[in-house]
Amino acid sequence: MTSNIRALAISLDQAAPDLKIAALIEQERQKIEEALATVGEYVLSDNEGRIYVITASAKADEPEAAAATSATASAV
Repeated sequence: MTSNIRALAISLDQAAPDLKIAALIEQERQKIEEALATVGEYVLSDNEGRIYVITASAKADEPEAAAATSATASAV
């Protein structure tokens, strides 16, 4: 029962545009961090066909610091 209420609350929160965008950004951040931790890179492309590769260059002590300081992006 509480999980249904929680799911409803999350759904209602995400219905607001700002919160929905924030939730999407958080999901993408988690995907990027997982890819960097497992395979060491994350590849994405834009609407013009450019490909970007984000690679992990070093492991930091704190997970958030690692995402902020050890990832570099380059256009391919």
